[in-house]
Amino acid sequence: MRVMNGIRRAIAGGAVGASMLIVGQTAALADAPATAEPSWCQFWEVNVTIEPGGAATGHRYADMLIQNDSDNDCSVTTKVGLRLLDAEGNQLPTRAVYPSETPEPVTLEPFQTAVIPMEWVVVPTGDEPDDGPCQPEPAAVDVDLPGNAEPQPEWNVVDWTFGPVCNKGTLKLSPIKVKA
Repeated sequence: MRVMNGIRRAIAGGAVGASMLIVGQTAALADAPATAEPSWCQFWEVNVTIEPGGAATGHRYADMLIQNDSDNDCSVTTKVGLRLLDAEGNQLPTRAVYPSETPEPVTLEPFQTAVIPMEWVVVPTGDEPDDGPCQPEPAAVDVDLPGNAEPQPEWNVVDWTFGPVCNKGTLKLSPIKVKA
């Protein structure tokens, strides 16, 4: 019986020790700094422009530039919302394709600029007509920034002078980087 009580005490002592270890680890985790949510750039803090890039057979390239025009640091990622618009402001077919890896936010210091390289095709695909433009030609693109509570219609609307975007308005975005 004495051996059994000794075993029970050892087990109970081990359970208490394990509980104290868990409580200690939990307390240590509570004291650890939490990973802070980035301070997202707000639509009124930035200026968005698009610079033309090169061209290859059936492909076009441009850089979307997002400049922090505020006096504070703010963050942005590749996952911007895009809507191609006609001259009257009506939405045209648009599909943004983001990098397969989770885009890391970049932090922009005041007046620093981020670059998101873009690519699209200008030859019809699938059921698009091949005897004229593959899609209606956009007049502008509306850019919504991640981290904003709701879309910001008509705030960061940028003129589009690059012709139709085939494959039902597909814009392929490459990872964001801070402009050197």
